[in-house]
Amino acid sequence: QYDNARNTVRNLSRFYRTSLSSGRTIITIKEELELIRNYIFIEQIRYEDLFDVVYQLDERVNHAKIVTLTLQPLIENAIYHEIKEKGGKGIIVISTMLAGGRVQLRIEDDGQGGEQALFDRLLQTKSEDEKKSFGISGTILRLQYFFEGDCSVSFRSAVGQGTRVTISFPLR
Repeated sequence: QYDNARNTVRNLSRFYRTSLSSGRTIITIKEELELIRNYIFIEQIRYEDLFDVVYQLDERVNHAKIVTLTLQPLIENAIYHEIKEKGGKGIIVISTMLAGGRVQLRIEDDGQGGEQALFDRLLQTKSEDEKKSFGISGTILRLQYFFEGDCSVSFRSAVGQGTRVTISFPLR
């Protein structure tokens, strides 16, 4: 499996290069999506035939700025806590769009889903000390700081129906 190994190492190096971003904490959505493509490639090698990915991308938002590693924890959550726990092959849909002067990023999966109340509680806690999971909650805090509170994150989930996470912020 020489080709798989070579491609995995190449994608891993690209993932680290982009995620480290020469010390930059702010990158374009286009760069963030490249990071995600590399991350997903590695996870698809790791979990062969566990999930497929569909991209629905609006190129008008490619040059909008975002905090590095905004989407990765959401993708990781979709893989590990949604699709893997479902016990069958799943689909992750990654969408970017421009609506009313705001950028919307959406991660949707057809995994096991969960009680909406659990996601609502995640959004209600305000400080880092109150948060138990750094991945998603840390991402929400970083987005709130960067966009000076003008950023919304919403979760829609139901048991057996998957989860959708939507991030919305102004196009700058």
